[in-house]
This record gives sequence, structure tokens and C-alpha cells, in this order.
Amino acid sequence: MGETDQHKEIKNRIASKIKEWYSLAITEYPDAGHEDDVIAVVRGKKILFEVIWTPRNADRDLAIIASSSAAVKVAIASPKVLSNDDFVRRYNKARVEMDSNNQRTSELLDGSLFLSNGGYLQGDFRQLIEKLLGQVTGISMVFDPKNSQLLGWYEYEGTKLLRKVARIELWNNEDLPADGVNALLEVLEGPVVPRPAKLHPAYTRNGLPSQIHFESSLGVTRSLTLSSHNILKQR
Repeated sequence: MGETDQHKEIKNRIASKIKEWYSLAITEYPDAGHEDDVIAVVRGKKILFEVIWTPRNADRDLAIIASSSAAVKVAIASPKVLSNDDFVRRYNKARVEMDSNNQRTSELLDGSLFLSNGGYLQGDFRQLIEKLLGQVTGISMVFDPKNSQLLGWYEYEGTKLLRKVARIELWNNEDLPADGVNALLEVLEGPVVPRPAKLHPAYTRNGLPSQIHFESSLGVTRSLTLSSHNILKQR
């Protein structure tokens, strides 16, 4: 049985967004006698996106996901597939096995969101990809869903979240006080909550800070070199 129109639409929307965000995505990728819906490579890690839309093909699609060597696997299911408790149970059992082999697998995502909610891919879906990537690479980027601006990142050790680092806004050089730079640290969990932070810059010859050391209200101290980070935004 061929792919439904909804299956094709979801697959193409995912591939389009992955190309926009990360540059490389291939649809209908040949792999061990079958075709993966979408394959991407992000930060050196292969990601599989598989759409499970037709109930009669669900077990076949699950076998494709389980046998894939991708470091990150994302499964999208139709409402009919999601309503099949036996299949969802089989998927979750396979997910445990995959995750125990140092792969990271998503829960079954509701495919109707990919068709009806234009903001879902840009927001929750992208952040899910970043979270799963973070658990295999150690770094998960956080982006503004409205304009894709980098807001900060999460740092992981396996599935354990170690710390959150957020965008720092530096004021213009003439406004820098002698005892440090006042800044705003954004806590990126649930609603964004402004928290005060204090920066202590190491000045270059031209008077601009080349490196800053900040301590957040969470008690985290970190150094950043301005030339290698684009989360520092002067205004």
C-alpha cells in the first residue's frame, strides 16, 4: 500500500524545515532494503524521521525504526495509530531497547499537529529535536520560534540536564560600569523568567570585553569568549 497524501505532506514538511534549520535532509533514503522517510545529519549525528500513518503498515514502520543505526529517531503517527493501545505499547517497549543502546527515540508524536498547526514545527518540534540531540552530543540549542534567534543552550550528560545557559545582552561600551556589566539572564524552562546576573569582563586594548565571567542566580559560573559565541548581543 502506497503512502497517503497526509503521509507525504508530513514527510515533505519535515524535510523542508530540517533543510531550513540544519541544511541537510534526504527523503526516501535507501537503507537495508527499505526507504527511510527522512534522514538528516546534524552536528555529526544521523537523525531518522519516520511517519507511521497507516495502521496496517505500523509494525513494518516500527521495524524500520528499531533497525536504524541513527543516533536520534523521531516517530510521527496518525490519530488512528495513536489510538491503538497495543501498538503504542509495542512501540514504547522498542523505544526502551533503542535508548538502552545509546540511541535517543521520541515518543509517538501526533501527526495531526504537523498538518493543522503551523507553529508546531517551528516551536515544540524543533525543540524536541534539539533535546534529543543534546542527549547524544551534550549540547541542546534553544531558539526563538518566532525568528529562529539563538536564545541559549542546555548542557547534558546523557539524559541528565546539567545546566541552562541563556543569551546575555551587553550594553554599549560607553555604558559599562567599572565594577562589571549589568545584564539579564533568562531562565529557559517553561515561561521565560528574567533573573539578574553580574558580568565581570576582561577588557581588550580597545576597551571592549573579550571575555566575560558571569554568575547566575542559579549559582552557575561560566566564562564566554565573545569572538566564539553568537549569543552575546550588544544593543
